[in-house]
Amino acid sequence: MQTKRIETYSLFEFCQVVEQSVIEGWRFDFESNELFPTAFGSMLVTGMVKAEYGEDTQEQLQHEPELEPVVCEINTESNPVVKRGRKPKDVAI
Repeated sequence: MQTKRIETYSLFEFCQVVEQSVIEGWRFDFESNELFPTAFGSMLVTGMVKAEYGEDTQEQLQHEPELEPVVCEINTESNPVVKRGRKPKDVAI
């Protein structure tokens, strides 16, 4: 298994390196304490492993899942409008 270690003092640079690594096929290893993403003060450290894809995984990556739209309806008729504040006093002149 190939591993890669990233160490930077800048969050911006860390994000750029991680993004490029993911594009190249690297992934985080959350199973190992040695490679787990960690911050030591302002130093950001992580280890990444080369993603190994089998035939089944390649087929799953090629097919995009079909997503169904979610429709939310709000019924305002059943929710009465509540007026807040004091009632005016009846003043007789």
